[in-house]
Amino acid sequence: MAWRLFILVVAAMVEMASAVAQEPAPAEASATAVSPGVPAVIRLVKAGVPHEMIVRAIESSGVTIQATPDDLAALKQAGTSGEVIRAITAGKHGQPASEKEALPDISLRSVRKIYVEKMSNGLDQYLLVEISKQLKSNVVIVLRPEDADALLVGRSEERAGVGAAVAGRVLGLQDTATGIVSLVDGSRRVLLWSSEAGDRTMPGGLLRTGPAKVAERLIRNLKTAIGL
Repeated sequence: MAWRLFILVVAAMVEMASAVAQEPAPAEASATAVSPGVPAVIRLVKAGVPHEMIVRAIESSGVTIQATPDDLAALKQAGTSGEVIRAITAGKHGQPASEKEALPDISLRSVRKIYVEKMSNGLDQYLLVEISKQLKSNVVIVLRPEDADALLVGRSEERAGVGAAVAGRVLGLQDTATGIVSLVDGSRRVLLWSSEAGDRTMPGGLLRTGPAKVAERLIRNLKTAIGL
């Protein structure tokens, strides 16, 4: 078993290095495609490789993974541990410790200014409303990323059609909308917090659903994490 894990890790390191070295994908490629190197990490996670080994593989690969919102969403959906995600967002992997750039000295509870990036299904607009309602004077929304302590990035998905509406909003059997968001520092090298939520409610409930409900739950999770 140990040899099998070792071979998987070595193969992943080779794949990460070769994927990043390839030419960029054409402009018409899918907007939700993950960055080079991310699929190799996900395969290690799904193969059950201990997260300590995955972290060492990332740090030894000499590869910097972009850690876009789609990357973070794909990694979280695959069950990637926080330690592995932090290793990916740290950047400058494979360099001696003396040559690495110092990571920003920031914690979740020190965040006071947030910039919300544009997200699918208008989730960003609902998040802006919920931040103003739930976090009030504790957090200020800024309109330029360079003015922020942290960036809120993520994506949303929504099921369409009568079947989805009946199963979700009427029967309460499934989410009709879901969202995954992450709070990262301004350099996108430190993951401060991440969460996901859906809009499922009690059968026949009259409460709001869709991205509005998702945003309400996500910011409630953030409020709890901050300790407010």
